[in-house]
Formats: sequence, structure tokens, C-alpha cells
Amino acid sequence: MKKICLFSLVFIITVIVYGQNTVTNNNTITINGNVYYFRPSTTPSSPPPRQISDFLGSGSWYGADAARAWASIADWVVDHCLSTTAAIRADNFSRVYISAVHVIRSGDSNFNNLAAPRNISYSLRQVRIDYWRVRNNERMEDGSRETRWFLF
Repeated sequence: MKKICLFSLVFIITVIVYGQNTVTNNNTITINGNVYYFRPSTTPSSPPPRQISDFLGSGSWYGADAARAWASIADWVVDHCLSTTAAIRADNFSRVYISAVHVIRSGDSNFNNLAAPRNISYSLRQVRIDYWRVRNNERMEDGSRETRWFLF
């Protein structure tokens, strides 16, 4: 009887601890109660995002790391950005996954490749989020990329 109670207690504690930051096999991660969908990736990510003076340190995050990075910087980005492009929203016919998050500034080697097109706006500091939209009942690889920029 003691073994059953001990096993049950260990199982319950594991479920509670693991549930705080859980990656599931359906490409979701739950962070502090918020569910994020992510597109899996094997591309190596930068170390976790950090604030440097009045902006964030440059870096790129992919897959589950992108969801974690966005969860950690979203409030700061939204509060401090000067302008942004339209939000990327899911609808009844598709699901939107976070694919990558990039924090870039002028002078970074990848700035010209990742920066917002000049017809949108120009800024020396930007946060770019790449999303992957997949229509219901389609395979992940049949999705399409959509991008949102936050400009500072």
C-alpha cells in the first residue's frame, strides 16, 4: 500500500512540475498557463533573450525556443515598440504556429536579410516574428510563412 501511495505522490508531483513548461507532441508549449503553438525546428537558437540598456540583445530563436523567447519578451516589446505591422491571427480554417523570433539591430550581419521591407517602415532596431499558417487538415510542410515586425 505504501508503494502505491508513494508512486501516486511521485506521479502527481511530476505532472504538476512538468505542466509548468510542457512541450507536447502536437507542437504546443504551455508557459505560465498560456498555450503557444510552434513549428518544430532543428536550427540552433541563440541563448535566451536579454535586455541590454534600452533594447534587447540580438538573437534568433527557432521552434519551441522561439515560443519561449516570444513569451519572455512579448510584454516588453508591445509596451516599447513605436510601430508594428498587423497581428497574425488564426481563423476557423487554420492554425498559426510561431516559427522563428529575431531581435535585430542595424549593424548585425543578418540585418539586411531580416529587416522589415522599406515600404513598411524603416527602423534601426526591430523584432521580427515568423509564423507558419497551416490550413485545417493539411500537413505542416504545406503551410505558408507570414511575418510580423515590431519597430523601435
